[in-house]
Amino acid sequence: MIQLPDILNGDRRQLAKAVTLIESTTKEDRKKAKKLLASLPENPNAIRLGISGVPGVGKSTFVEGLGQHITKTLNKKVAVLTIDPTSPISGGSLLGDKTRMEVLAAEEKAFIRPSPTKEHLGGVSATTKELILLFEAAGYDYIIIETVGVGQSEFEARNMVDLFLWLTIPNTGDGLQAIKKGLLELIDIAVVNKTDLFSETDVNLKLQNLGSIFSSHSRKPIVSKINSLNIESFKELYNQIKTHYDKNKAAIKSQRQEQLQVWKKQLLEKEILASLNYTELLEKKISETKDQSISELFSYLQK
Repeated sequence: MIQLPDILNGDRRQLAKAVTLIESTTKEDRKKAKKLLASLPENPNAIRLGISGVPGVGKSTFVEGLGQHITKTLNKKVAVLTIDPTSPISGGSLLGDKTRMEVLAAEEKAFIRPSPTKEHLGGVSATTKELILLFEAAGYDYIIIETVGVGQSEFEARNMVDLFLWLTIPNTGDGLQAIKKGLLELIDIAVVNKTDLFSETDVNLKLQNLGSIFSSHSRKPIVSKINSLNIESFKELYNQIKTHYDKNKAAIKSQRQEQLQVWKKQLLEKEILASLNYTELLEKKISETKDQSISELFSYLQK
C-alpha cells in the first residue's frame, strides 16, 4: 500500500513502489496511478535538466559526475530518469544505465530509475513526465532526464525540461549534424566531453567550431568542456548551468506553461483513445488481416 505522506518525505521504498505503479500498463494500476498523481503537490522550485548526445559520447559517466556534484558538494537531492531502448524479448531496458552509475546509485540523496521506451517514440518513456512530478513532490531538487540519444529522440525530451544539455566529443563531425537535426533549436548548453582523451589542440578546435556555429543563432547556446572522470571539474559547469537558469527564469516559467499545454493535450488524446477501446480494436484488426498480403491490406483499408 502506497502512503502519500511517506512519498512526500522522500521514503525510497515508497517511491520505488510509486514508480512501479506509474509505469504499469494494467487498467487497475493506471487508475491507482492517476489517483496518486492527482494528490501530489507541485514543486516549481525543482530544476529539470535534459541530457543527450550520440551513443558513446559518455552520457552515463557525465550524469553520474553531475549527480555526485549535486548530492555531495551542493547537498541537494537528484533523481535521474534514464531512458533505454526496449528489449523486444523481455520488454525491459537493454542498456542498464543504473549499473553504469554504481557510485551515484549508492548515494542516499540520489534516485536512479532506468525506464524502457517500450513502444513510445521520442527518446523518452510514456511515463517520464509523470515520474518528474512524483520526484519533484518527493522533494528532489534536480530531475535529470538522460535520453536514448538516437535520431530525433531529443525533441520530445526537450519539451519536458528547463535546460537541455547536448554532449559531444572532439574529432567528430557532429557540428554539421547538429544543424541538420535542428538541435540548435533545442540546445541550451553544448558540452565537449572526454577532454582527457584528446589533445588540447583538438579540444580547443572543437570549442571554436561550436562557438562559430552557435554565434549566428538566436539561441546562442553556451559552449563548455569537461572531463567527466574528474568530479572537481563539474563545479564550473554547474555554475554555468545555474547562472543560465537564473538568468532565464522568466522564459523558463513561460516555457513550462507551454510544455504543460502540450502534455495536457497528449493526456486527453490518450484518454479518448482508451475510451474508444483503441488497443482492443487494433488487435482485432491485426487478427483479421494476419494472412493478407500488403495489396490485400490496402483493399481492406478501403472498406
